[in-house]
Order: sequence, then C-alpha cells, then structure tokens
Amino acid sequence: MNSTLPPANQPPEAFLAEVRAAIERRQGGMLALLVAESEEFAWGQAAKRLIAPALAKLQESQPSFDHAILFTGHMIDAPARPHPRFPARAEPAAREAMLERLQQQLQTVAGRTFGIAGGASGGDLLFHEACQELGVETLLRLTLPPEQYIATSIAPAGETWVRRFHALTERLGPSRIAVLSESGDLPAWMGAKPHYDVWQRTNLWIVQDAIFLARQRTLLALWDGKPGDGPGGTQHLIAAAPGFGIGVAPTIWTSGLASEERQPDVRRGESL
Repeated sequence: MNSTLPPANQPPEAFLAEVRAAIERRQGGMLALLVAESEEFAWGQAAKRLIAPALAKLQESQPSFDHAILFTGHMIDAPARPHPRFPARAEPAAREAMLERLQQQLQTVAGRTFGIAGGASGGDLLFHEACQELGVETLLRLTLPPEQYIATSIAPAGETWVRRFHALTERLGPSRIAVLSESGDLPAWMGAKPHYDVWQRTNLWIVQDAIFLARQRTLLALWDGKPGDGPGGTQHLIAAAPGFGIGVAPTIWTSGLASEERQPDVRRGESL
C-alpha cells in the first residue's frame, strides 16, 4: 500500500488482515465481498486496487464450474415455536421437493454443477444431503466456528441434527468448509452499520463465492413467504439474488409441506 496516501485514504490494518487471510485461504468470494464492503469508505478505491491482482490470480488458478446452486431456507422449528414455519413433520415432503427441484436444475444447465449453503438444521442440511444423493458436490459456509454454529443454528432442533451436521463436515473435509467470523460481531473496521449483521454478511459471502466459482448461478429457497425472525434470513437472500444476476428457481413453499399430508400443489411457486 502506498504510504504517501493520507491516513483517511488507507485501508485500516484490521481490514488488511481480513484480506491477507482470504488470500492465504484462497477465498475469492471473500475477497470480492471485501471489495464491495469497502466501497462506502474513503479508502475503498485503494482497497480495490490492492485486492484486484490477488483476485485475478485466484480466478486464473481456480477450477471453473458451469453452474452454482445456492440454497437458502428455514431451520426446523424449535419445539416451543409459537407459530409453525417448518415443523419436523414436514421434513420428508421437503426432502422430496428439494430432490425434484435439484433434478430440474441439473437438467436445465449442462456441465459441472456444485451446491453452496450454510449448515443449519432443516433446509441447509437437507440441501447438502439431497445434493449428495444426486452426486452434486457442495461447499459449506458457516457464519461462526462449528461449535458456536451448532449452538445457535443446529442444537435447538435436537441431537439428531447435530449428528447430521457432524456427518456432513466429516464427509466434506476442511477444503470445502469455510468460516466467516470468530464471533457474532461485525468487524470493527466497519464501524456502525445499521441493518447489517454477520448473518446478512454470510448471505452476501455465499453470493460472491458462487459468482467467483461459476458462470451461471441459481438460488433455490425453502420459504414460508414471510419475513424472518431476524436479519440475514431467507427473505434477505431471495431479495438480493436478482441484483447479482442470480436466477431464482421456483420456491419450495413450506406452507404446502406443513400439513400432515402433502399438499398436491407443493410444486407450485413462481420465480421471484
């Protein structure tokens, strides 16, 4: 970095540390996210110039996929949830619908496809398992280190889901797993950033990873059609995807899965 730049135009050391970590881990999507996040700062252009050569070098050496299928969806309802959204009894129907959607996507885009998602109970883990059944490799993106992630996003659904998460991480191995943050706080270099948190950041990280790795991208969602319990949920990624040129597959509506018997129109759903 040019030391003659005024301090206000120099990226802070904490930001540069994230850049170095992303380069070391060969995380092109994270580098692209850091470029986007730095744009609002006076030092944003300097950051972009710094990151561009490393991003280009990674792009040249990175295996290219024809298609990325991103997933977003609800966790299985906790037992005490007052208003059902994705009850446990709907899991078999959700799995069947997910397999159908994935098969449709594999027929739509020829070539090498991969899936990318978080690892929460419910939709995320069902997505990874369905991809495995269809022979589609996946990448796992965790907001927090595994033990913290389990406590926030898996354990409330029960020990069976925790075991399924461990089975997934053992199958994928370290090369296909990445962690966004050591804590639930945004990096200090961002300062106060209203309406943005680590869960929204994770969504945008997954988007940037998919853009970096594949020529065509599609989002698959398991959704009840309502705002989430907090920021960074399913609705956020569905709303953001088109702005990044990501197609949105017909939604799997949890309202059609939640009854005791599967509804005949579970395949309904329009591109959003």
